[in-house]
Amino acid sequence: MDHSDQIKQNLEMLGLTCLDHLSLEQLSGAMSKNLPSGLSDNRILNIYTMWLHSRLMVIDGSVHGAVPNEIAAWHRYLGALGNEDWAIADAFDSWQRGEAIADPTSSRRLTIAREELLRLMPPSPASSDSIPTSREPEGPFGHMHPDRLRMSRASPEVIELDDDSEDDVVAKADNPHHSGF
Repeated sequence: MDHSDQIKQNLEMLGLTCLDHLSLEQLSGAMSKNLPSGLSDNRILNIYTMWLHSRLMVIDGSVHGAVPNEIAAWHRYLGALGNEDWAIADAFDSWQRGEAIADPTSSRRLTIAREELLRLMPPSPASSDSIPTSREPEGPFGHMHPDRLRMSRASPEVIELDDDSEDDVVAKADNPHHSGF
């Protein structure tokens, strides 16, 4: 099932046509009333993330603090429901990947939201030499192969080059076809 089909199915299951102007409390009420019992935690987090995405697309990002406040409220709400930070981050990452394929125009806003979400979470106890998980920021160029990331974090190696001998320098200077650079 592709991302847009998943959105449609979630809305149908909730008995809603859209999430515009719906509060988190109203969403939770619709979920309590309409969702079948035994629905996986991942699916429930997916619905909450779908709601956050719809909110992020209508929030005026130029208003100072609007996006961070919305993300903080969403994160606190999901935490109060008993969700662990790693599960919240994984649900957001999964949504972001699906949305990148379905609607790439929202990628920038979701990347900013992801950075804000990660800022709200306590740092991971993993060492700085570890390979990043989906809960760590991607960096400016997106996902990087783990080997390349490890090499970029390693201490730089100095490669010693043999100095040109003085004879080579003189020979280059005497050559009228050599520009010097």
